[in-house]
Amino acid sequence: MMKNLLLLSILAFSIQSCEEEQSIIPDVYWGEVSATKNGQPWSGLIYAQPNEPYGYGFSISIDVYNKQEFLRESLHIAKIPYEFGRNRIDTLGIRVDTLLTAASYATLVNDGDILGDLFKVYEGETESFISITSYNEKTGEVSGDFEVIFVFGEGVVGTKSDPTAPDTVRFANGKFRTKIRELP
Repeated sequence: MMKNLLLLSILAFSIQSCEEEQSIIPDVYWGEVSATKNGQPWSGLIYAQPNEPYGYGFSISIDVYNKQEFLRESLHIAKIPYEFGRNRIDTLGIRVDTLLTAASYATLVNDGDILGDLFKVYEGETESFISITSYNEKTGEVSGDFEVIFVFGEGVVGTKSDPTAPDTVRFANGKFRTKIRELP
């Protein structure tokens, strides 16, 4: 009897340990995105939603997680018009009364909920942009291209959390496809 109980316990434990582990990554992502980041291949998880806080256009968020599923990078582009064409990107800030397409880029540390470094859009000779190449109003599917250059700025946070991080982060040859939808 004791031998059967021990065997049953071992069997139950082995079945339980074979179960698939639950992911801690939110179930909001849909689509694909790729670019080069400072010349290296880069990709992340993407989602898009209507711009409720701004009352205009839609936004896309692109997040990168590590193997432990902790958030490490977040690229956010907001106030993108629902129309074809190229839109200049400015720094995302408190200017909610403008219709400028804007962006921010941040690194995150610890378990992904603490801001590491925050970057602002570079305002130099090179223009950062996002282009909408297709949009299906019925399904919400949207695709396009983007290029954006960010710089670490004194007025953003003040000090770098990672002193080895670059002062400039350039996303080039960016391509995305996602679906604009209300999130739960």
